[in-house]
Amino acid sequence: MLKFTKQQHWRDWLEKAKDPNIWAAHQLISAPPIDREKAKIPKLKFKLGEANMLASLNEEKSIVLAKCFFSAKLQAQDANAGVKYLK
Repeated sequence: MLKFTKQQHWRDWLEKAKDPNIWAAHQLISAPPIDREKAKIPKLKFKLGEANMLASLNEEKSIVLAKCFFSAKLQAQDANAGVKYLK
């Protein structure tokens, strides 16, 4: 049933394809087989101070990505120090 559904979807898509989509179909058909392994993150270039660095190991990449997307813990701000909340 799954195989039939995939084939039917592909046929429907090709029958409705217009000029730009024909090129997309060609690219899908002629592309090399997809790597069935886990998704891989390419090597990451980043700056450490003034030095350009390259992270190639997964552990290094995770640290670099974490620093990019999650800022350091914010310090308590004096503006909110005097605020009293109702209980």
